[in-house]
Amino acid sequence: MKKTAIFGKKNCIEKIDLESLSPIWRSELPVGFTPFAITQYEEYIIVFSIKIFSQKISCFRKNSGTNLWHRDKQQIHEHDPFMPLYMGKHLYYLAKRDTVAKLSCETGKVIFRKPFNKPLFSSYQMFIAYQSLFLFSKKEVLSVDIDTGKIIRDDKLSDKLNTKEIKASLGNGSSFLSVIQSTHPSDDSGAGAGGGGDGGG
Repeated sequence: MKKTAIFGKKNCIEKIDLESLSPIWRSELPVGFTPFAITQYEEYIIVFSIKIFSQKISCFRKNSGTNLWHRDKQQIHEHDPFMPLYMGKHLYYLAKRDTVAKLSCETGKVIFRKPFNKPLFSSYQMFIAYQSLFLFSKKEVLSVDIDTGKIIRDDKLSDKLNTKEIKASLGNGSSFLSVIQSTHPSDDSGAGAGGGGDGGG
């Protein structure tokens, strides 16, 4: 298995063979944008990039570097840090503190953005358990339909699960990429180039 890594440079990302130091592929970012966070989910490479006061999120195929889409950050989410959960070919996340969203990794299309009734001083976390999506606060658990985004209170879990003690969560059947939380570049130029190995694929 080859040792490879993906590196971000201004205007592009490159997958490099670390033994020959030759490029395997090179893909363009929007003009003037510099990547500062790169992560991988299955066959997808997700790249966060910045240009002055603008940020974009881009998606590429891991093996070929083919660009699937570029989107303005504000079109996808307004709530930092960005902590999506991945399942199948979609990611699920809080677009705002009171809005859950689903986005297609293939197209970058937002499948749904559904607001829910969030009390003023409460906050919600999300987890996926065997193709079921949940939101929870210290007082309740909400069930989200993964196809339509319809949100209802889960009475059984709300009554029997002590969410006041829960600080973090991970359900079965989903993936969580913590590097995507690094959406606030902090070096001297305002944008740091991130890189990621891809397991040699």
